[in-house]
Amino acid sequence: MIQSVLILVFALLAPIGLWASEEQPDPGKVYMLESKRLPVQDRINRALETMESSEEESVLAEAVWDLARFCGTPERSKQALEAIDQLIEKSSGNSTVSKRATLSRARILAQIGQRDDAYEIFARAIMEQWDEKAYELYYESLKDNGEYAVMAIDRYQRVTSDQVSEAFRKFFKFDGDLVLMFRELQRMKQENNDALAMEAVYPQLQESKGRPLAKSIAEALCLTSDKRYREALALINRLDDRMRNEKFPEARYDDSKDFPMYASIVLFYEAADFDAARACFREFMDLNQDNPERVLTKAVEITYGMAHSPETTKLIAELTGYLLQSELYMNEEIHSRLPEEKLASLMNMHHISLIWRGKPDEAARVSMQVMEKYYPQTLAGAVAARSFAQYLVQAHNDLDGAEKIYLDILDRAPFDGVLPATRIDLAGIAMMRQDYAKAVALLDEVIAHVGPSPREHLISWVQSAYEMREVALNKMLSASGPPRP
Repeated sequence: MIQSVLILVFALLAPIGLWASEEQPDPGKVYMLESKRLPVQDRINRALETMESSEEESVLAEAVWDLARFCGTPERSKQALEAIDQLIEKSSGNSTVSKRATLSRARILAQIGQRDDAYEIFARAIMEQWDEKAYELYYESLKDNGEYAVMAIDRYQRVTSDQVSEAFRKFFKFDGDLVLMFRELQRMKQENNDALAMEAVYPQLQESKGRPLAKSIAEALCLTSDKRYREALALINRLDDRMRNEKFPEARYDDSKDFPMYASIVLFYEAADFDAARACFREFMDLNQDNPERVLTKAVEITYGMAHSPETTKLIAELTGYLLQSELYMNEEIHSRLPEEKLASLMNMHHISLIWRGKPDEAARVSMQVMEKYYPQTLAGAVAARSFAQYLVQAHNDLDGAEKIYLDILDRAPFDGVLPATRIDLAGIAMMRQDYAKAVALLDEVIAHVGPSPREHLISWVQSAYEMREVALNKMLSASGPPRP
C-alpha cells in the first residue's frame, strides 16, 4: 500500500514552478521568490544593493519591505534606516516606493522601541490610505510587542466606528463582522492565560450609532474568550431576537446574517454539542449562500483562531470535517469560483486537527489531497507536503521518501513559514543516519536563514535548531573525547 501511495506522491513532485502559469511574472514577485532562498544577512544585503541600484518600482517596493522585516538587530536597523531615508529622498514624495519606504521605516522604528514615532507614521499612512499593506505592517508591529488587546480593540473600532467611512473600509477590504477581533482575543489568551477580555478589552470599546448592537456582539465574544460560554450564547440569542423583532434604523452593515456564526463559535469552543455548533454554522451558510467566498473566509479565520491552543486545535475537525463535505468542496460550480489559497488552508487546518486528535493515517490522506491540488503554489500545500514527509518517517521509517519531499519543498515551495522547519526535519534525517556533520550544516543554515532576531512564529524553530545542533556536536565529539558540558 505504501508503495502505491509513494508513486502518487512523487508524481505530484513534477517540475511545475510557482510561476508556471505566468508567461511574464511580475519582477517584484520574482525578486521575492529569489530572496526567500537566502540567509537573512544575504537577504538584507541584497535588499540594500537593490534599493541603491534598481529602477524597477515593483522590485524596490519588495526590497524595502524585505529590509524592514529582517533587519532585526540595532546595528542592522541603523543601516536599514539610513538606506531607507536615502531611498525616500530620491523617490517622488507621492510614489508607491516612497510610501512603502516610509511604512518600512515605521516598522523598523517600532522594532527598536521608538513606538510613538512609528505609530504616528502608521496612523497617517492608514488615514491617507497610502497602501493596502499599511494595516498589515501596523499589526505586525503590535504583535511583535505583544499588544494583542490593542489589536483586538482596533479590529473592533475599524469596522464599527461611526468616524470611519465606507470608502476607507472598502480600500482596506474590511469585512463588517468581528471574527478577527475574536482571533486577537485568542492570541491574547495564548500569551497570558490569565488575561480576561472582559477586563482588558471590553471596557475600551465604543458604542456605534451606525451599528447599535455591535458592542453587545463584542461583549459576547469577550465572554467566550473568558470561557463564560452560557452567558455568551444567551446574549447572542437575545441580540438575534431583538434584531428579528425590533425596528432598528437602517444600518450600514447587516449583523443579522452573522448571529448563527457567532453562536457556532461559542458552541465549538464550549465543546459540549458539536451537532448544534454545526447546525448554527449551516444556518450562517444558508444566510450567506449568495457569497460562498465569505463563508469560506470566515471558516478559515475561525479555524486559525482555534489553532492558538492545543485543546481547541483538536476541535477544528468538528467544523472542517463538515465543510469538506459541503457545497464549498463538493459543488464544482461553487468550488471553482473560490480562491485556492483559502480552500487549501481549510483543508490544511483539517489535517492539522486530525494529527492533534491522534489520527495520523487519516491526516496523511488529507495532506496528500492538499498536495495534489495546491502544491507547490500555496503555503498550505507546502505545509501539507512537510507533514506527509514527517508521516513517512514516523509511520514507515521511509527516510529516502521523506528526504525527497523535503528537498522538493526547499526547491519549489520556499515559503518563509515552512523553510526553517523543513531544514530541521532534514537535519533530523541526517542524525538518524548518524551523519552528524550534515545535520550540523543544515542546522547552521536554519540559524543563518532566520537570523539573530527571528520573528515570533520562528522563535521555536531557532531554539530547536540550537538544541539539535548541540546534540549533533556531542555525537560527533563523543568518539574522540568527553561530551560537551
